[in-house]
Parts: sequence; structure tokens; C-alpha cells
Amino acid sequence: MRADAGWRRAGRGRRDRLHRADHSGAGRRHQRLQQLLNRLILLAAVVLGGCAHLPSAERAGSGPLLELHQTPFFPQQRYQCGPAALATLLVDSGVETSPATLIDQVWIEGRQGSLQPELLAATRRAGRLPVVLEPQLDALGAAIEAGYPALVLLNLGPRWWPMWHYAVVIGMSQDGWLLRSGTEPRRFMDHRAFEHAWHGGGRWAVIAAHPSHVPRPAHLEAWIRAADDLARVGFSALAEQALASATGRWPDAALAWFAYGNQQAAATDWSSAAQALTRAVALRPDWTPAMNNLATVWLSLDCPERARPLMPRLASAPEDYAAKTLAEFQAHQATGPCRYDPQ
Repeated sequence: MRADAGWRRAGRGRRDRLHRADHSGAGRRHQRLQQLLNRLILLAAVVLGGCAHLPSAERAGSGPLLELHQTPFFPQQRYQCGPAALATLLVDSGVETSPATLIDQVWIEGRQGSLQPELLAATRRAGRLPVVLEPQLDALGAAIEAGYPALVLLNLGPRWWPMWHYAVVIGMSQDGWLLRSGTEPRRFMDHRAFEHAWHGGGRWAVIAAHPSHVPRPAHLEAWIRAADDLARVGFSALAEQALASATGRWPDAALAWFAYGNQQAAATDWSSAAQALTRAVALRPDWTPAMNNLATVWLSLDCPERARPLMPRLASAPEDYAAKTLAEFQAHQATGPCRYDPQ
């Protein structure tokens, strides 16, 4: 009010002086804004494709803490949080590797960072199953409780200016989460900060599992997909091991036996395939894919009489592949005795 009143009393000369002073201030503000924008543009070249940094922790959290103390730590070099975080996961699972070894597999020079598909592919090449967790905090907590550190993608910036960062969750308390992050081996984030950053990163988290052991947080469908991906990149023996583990973990799931039977058939172990697919059909008698594949296996073993009980159900199925299998059965001519050899 006083400044406004002074302007009215000062007359035109005062208005001119006030106007010129205001214009000069606006110019300085514009200059400062331009300098800030230039800095942000320079920062964007790094941040949008590379790794941001968490600010220093203000507190370590209180209350009971569950921490995976034996999880290794590889300090991040430059913007290479992807190789460092993945090395943490793989070495913890028993793989001998290092960030330097993984750089060529996951580092994208043009982006100055790593993308999730590269991290998953490198995990498979190391002979481990990358199991992507359900996008809930409960699943993340279950992984920690089961002894599995989890690699997470965080967005440390706003939506319109993402600042991506990979870290590894190694512990939790009633107040928040403990991470291997950047150059900090024990970085604490409270629940609100972590969930905000994790949500911004798509709530993506992955653990590395040995094919012989199904982690408690794993879901059947996710485990089967991970095993199938392992087979597709040439690790058939490890995929078979993973699917055998699935039948032990989920013995009453037709999908587990179906996937294992298909893997055995792909390896031309027809008798093992017949056993697994017979189990799948017993668990789910109306499932056409399992009946069809079992019939095909029986024909491959020269056992048409074992395939015969499946034909009426395939004849009534609407799928084209069922009709094709029925035709193969009708045209089949045995070349010798049934070669089924139960193990």
C-alpha cells in the first residue's frame, strides 16, 4: 500500500523511474531463468537416459529392520547404475560377475543408461531366471523376507522431467526401505518417498532366481514365462530344471505339468513328456491343449491305443489343431510296439 501510494503522489516522473527499475529487474530475472534453463538442458542429456542420484539420507529409520546383510555392493561409476545394480543381484545369486563385465551387455551409449529388456536378457545369459514381481509393496516385502534382494527402477524427478535410477532393495522396516544405491551401501528411503519414486518408475521390480529353486514370491504364470524365455535364448537344460521345480512347487497345477511336458517333448524325451502331460490331463480333464499334446506324444511313441481314449474329446473340440491331431491318429500306422518307458 505504501509503495502504491508513493507512486500516486510522485506523479509521472516517479512512474517513469519505477517503470525503468521494474524493467531492469525483469531483465535480470529473465537472465537467471535462461541460465537455469541452459543448465537443465545440459542435465537432460545425462538424466533422461542415465542414472540420477538419490539425495543423502536424512535418517536411517527406526523400528525393527530386516536387512539382507550379505548382499554385495558395487558403487556406481558415472551414470552406470544399471550394471552396478544387476551385478549386485547376480553375485548375490551365486554368479561370478562384475559391473565392468556387464557394461557391454546392458549399457546403451546413446542413452547413457540401461533399459529393462537388456537387464532381463543379461540375467538369463548368466543362467538365472529374472522374475518380475507383482507391482505391489507386499510382493517386494515378500521377496526381502524370502532372502532375495530386488532390483527396482525409480523416478527421482517429476513426471514431466523423469530422472531414472536403478537401485537394489536389501531391507525394510516399519518406516521405509533400505537400498544399495549409487555410492551408498545403505541408503534409507521412507515409505512415502520410496513409493512415490517407485510408482514413477512403473512399480517395476525383479529378482534373480536359480532355476532349481522357486522363490516364495514367484507366481506360477510368471515363473513359466521366465523359464520359456530362458529356453528361447538357448538355455534349454536350465529351462527344464526350472519347469521341474515348478511341478514341485505347484504339484496340483495343470499348467506346471503341461509346461514341463512340452519342454520334455521339445527335448524328444517322449516318455517323460507322456508322464507329465498325463498328469496335466488328470488335473484338468477338459483342457484341450493338454489332451492334444498328450495324444501327439502317444503317437510319437507308437502308442495309438493309449491315444485312443482322447480322440472323442478332441473330435468335439473346436480348435483346428485338435482336428489335425485327430486326422493324424486316424492315419497313424504303428511301426512297432509301444515305446513308452516309464521312469
